[in-house]
Amino acid sequence: METFEHREAQEIPEQPESYEHADLERDLARRAEVGEATEVPPVSGFEQSGVTTNEEIQMHLEEDFPPDHVSPSTIESIEYVNEYQGADDDYIAGRHHYTSETTGHIEIYPQTPDGCEDKGQLEETIAHEVGHNVHANLSPEAQTTWEQISTTSGPDEFVSDYAKTDVYEDFAESYATYQHDSELLREASSAKYDFMRDEVYHGHEYPARQV
Repeated sequence: METFEHREAQEIPEQPESYEHADLERDLARRAEVGEATEVPPVSGFEQSGVTTNEEIQMHLEEDFPPDHVSPSTIESIEYVNEYQGADDDYIAGRHHYTSETTGHIEIYPQTPDGCEDKGQLEETIAHEVGHNVHANLSPEAQTTWEQISTTSGPDEFVSDYAKTDVYEDFAESYATYQHDSELLREASSAKYDFMRDEVYHGHEYPARQV
């Protein structure tokens, strides 16, 4: 699997406002050459989940997300809070708390009253909440384009029922699905897949989920 390289942590210069695929490729090549790592937000509490650790989540952020999506300048922290939050059908075991229009704090919760059972599902929840933060940092033009794609989607062009809630949840669900089950998003909506690839993930594509 192609990943964003995990290296020994060093200070990383701020990324330019316009960060495209070519910039990403150059940045990754430079980091590999000089031994830099993606700088990620503080991570805490995940030992309580029983399925992963803070260190594993930190490595997941460093290896599997574009660097600008998990920058501490926009995500202040990611915390596992060992308190089950509810049991409705649309329960997402996480929450993004905005601290400004473009920054936030992410909390992840147990998947069931008995705790977490699936590390992969926990990582998808993290991606969903990161997706909310990414959406808030899109350009106004990109946000408008996404709104047009989402609001004109047919009933079968969503990756989940929860994605049908509004354009924000559609973005977060599509963002997480692009990373964790890319073929599901492509089959549901080629327009959403193309938007995620070209406007969000800087041209980076993930392999299909292995079954």
